[in-house]
Parts: sequence; C-alpha cells; structure tokens
Amino acid sequence: MSGRRVAPGPAEAAGEPGGRRRLVTLLKLLLTLTLVALLLSRISPAAALELLGRARPAPLLAALALFALSVVLGAWQWGRFLGALGIRLAPRELTELYWVGLFFNNFMPGSVGGDLVKVLDLGRRARDPMAAAAATLADRLTGLSALAALAMLAAWGLWPDPSLRPLAQGILLGGALFLLLGALFYVDPLLRLLYRLGQRFGLWPPGGLRARALEQLRLLRDRRGLLLRLFAVSLFVQALRVTVHYAVGQALLGPGNPALPGYFLVVPPLAFALTLPLTLGGFGLREGLALPLFAPLGVSGEAAVAIELVAYLLMLAVSLLGGLLFLSRRRRGPAETPPRAG
Repeated sequence: MSGRRVAPGPAEAAGEPGGRRRLVTLLKLLLTLTLVALLLSRISPAAALELLGRARPAPLLAALALFALSVVLGAWQWGRFLGALGIRLAPRELTELYWVGLFFNNFMPGSVGGDLVKVLDLGRRARDPMAAAAATLADRLTGLSALAALAMLAAWGLWPDPSLRPLAQGILLGGALFLLLGALFYVDPLLRLLYRLGQRFGLWPPGGLRARALEQLRLLRDRRGLLLRLFAVSLFVQALRVTVHYAVGQALLGPGNPALPGYFLVVPPLAFALTLPLTLGGFGLREGLALPLFAPLGVSGEAAVAIELVAYLLMLAVSLLGGLLFLSRRRRGPAETPPRAG
C-alpha cells in the first residue's frame, strides 16, 4: 500500500459514525415520505401533471440560462471572499469548485453540504482550510442577508394589498430579525467582547481552531468596502435566482402567473427553510411550504407544487455539471499551491 492518505469524503469529514449517519438518513427518508403523502392528499396529482404537460419551452430555457448565470456570478463573489483571506484561485478552478459545491448542495441532505465539500477540497489541495471555511461562511451569510433584504423590499412594496399583508408582515419581521443578528457580527465592541470571553473561559484558546476562525472573520469584517460591494453583487445574484422561479411560473401558467414581486415573498422563505437538513433533497418540505406561501398570490396548490418541482429540477440539471467536475478534479489530484496573498 502507498503511504498517501486518501482525503475523507464529505460524510467522513462530518465526523458522524456510520450507524448514526444511517439512522439520521432513515429518519429523513421517513419524514420525506410522510410529507409527500400529506402533500398528495391535499392536491390533485392529475391536475399537477396536466400543468407540467402544458409547459412552454422558451421560459424554461430562460430559467436555465438565468440560473447558470447566477452560478457564474456566485463563483466570482465567493472568489472575492477567498481572495480577501489570501486564497487565490484561477477563474477556471474557482468556477469548477463552486459548481462542485452546487452539486453537493443539491444531492446531500440540507443545502450546506456543498460548502463543506468546497472547504475540504481547498484543504486537500494544501490551501488554508480555516480561511476557506471563513470565506465560505461569509459568502453564505451574505447571500442569505441579500435574500432577506430583497424579501423585505417586496413585502414593503406589497403591504397595501390586504390579501398579501399577513405574508408581508411575517417576511418583514423574520427578515429584520435575521439582518439584525447578522449585523451583530460587524459590531466591533461585540466581537472583541466575544473574543475575550471565549479566551477567558477556554472556549477558543489562542492559536486554536475556534480562535483562528474568529480571527479570519474579523479580518473580513474590517474590509467593509469589499463587503458592501459583494452584498450589492449578492442582491443581483439572489434576484436572478428568484426570477428563475418566476420564469418557471410563466412556462406553466402563462398570463395567470403572478407578477414578479410576489415571488420575492415566496422564494426567500423557501430558501431559508431548505437550509435545514430535514428531508432528502428538500422533497416534501419545499412543495409543502409552497402551498401556503403561494396561496395569497392566487396560485392553486397544484400549480405551486408544479412550479417549485420544475424549478428544482432545472437547478438540479444545471448542478449535474458539478458532479462531472468533481470526478475530474479527483482524478487530477491536488494542484500546486499558489502563493498566498500578503
């Protein structure tokens, strides 16, 4: 046998024993099947299939193009976070690795498995895994914050509509709470207090992993100009991804499709819910939540399920490229380590 250590896969790296991992997967499968059964009892599968059969191809192709564009821009955004912490990647490698993460986000339970894969890949290729983790976390939080901000803008604009006011109220409250919690990480006195308390009680001794992770986040926080620019980019990226769902609605519903601002009330809560690893691939949870969220927009349960299912399948199709790139990167093995930025 060679002495070369094989890098752990995503599951092994998570540190879960095999038995526990299988149990968790079984519970997710049971919850998925339960939610799907409840969903099928509330809609007409035949009506949903009829909608799917009438789908117009042009808007579907537009949805594919919009999502692919959002992936390329998302990779560029993530690369700027990495560069701020000294990790420089060639544009091709950056886009490849981001696409790999997208693949695992869609094929692992929850929607954060791809983040772990990206960090592990960078660590395996002799780059700083702590900086990669901090940059990836910042990228994820920026995306969610941008999504929350877009949802709040839509809620504010649609507030005068009485039928949408309850949904808009919930969006405003939830979005404000998320943005407030996120903003606390950029308050210097609070970060210093957390750092000192952690050291005093031994939560992150100097030089330890937690201390290094916090220090990396503090370095990013000091780049306020960069963070603001990347937040602006993220607003555009997230708007593209919401528009993907709208384009699918156009394909299925045509003139009966709700106006685009309504989708900014529906898609963000779905995206936040799907970050929770509750079901396999989000099935059941995504479609089940779509029913009450789309209802105030006048969309039937069958149409809501069809829109979200097709949008997910389109994103899945785009992400399949990441699976091929993952296999290619594994065959190529570790790349040379580029110089870290000073």
